[in-house]
Amino acid sequence: LSAAIETSIELEVAEANMAFYISGALARLRLVHAYADRSYEENRDSPNMWEQVIYQLRNKNDGVLDSVLSTREEYGADLVTLVVADGYGKCGVAFQDASSMREASS
Repeated sequence: LSAAIETSIELEVAEANMAFYISGALARLRLVHAYADRSYEENRDSPNMWEQVIYQLRNKNDGVLDSVLSTREEYGADLVTLVVADGYGKCGVAFQDASSMREASS
């Protein structure tokens, strides 16, 4: 990661924490690790790019971003965020695991 990108990520974490504080939310983010996967290339021509990216992040056997889940475990992260060059007007897209939803409602 370049120093500028790392500084930008740290700023985003600080801004999110400030928003949590102002809103009274009992939440806080802590950056435990940031890295760049130089082999990853965004597929900007795909009409379902975001769904594809999220699938690639979740699937550790598809040959794309496969190190993300093991890196997450190595650093004990609860959350993985992919920062892209151009968000195409999106500010966040996510899948929520159905089993997590069932556990939360039990």
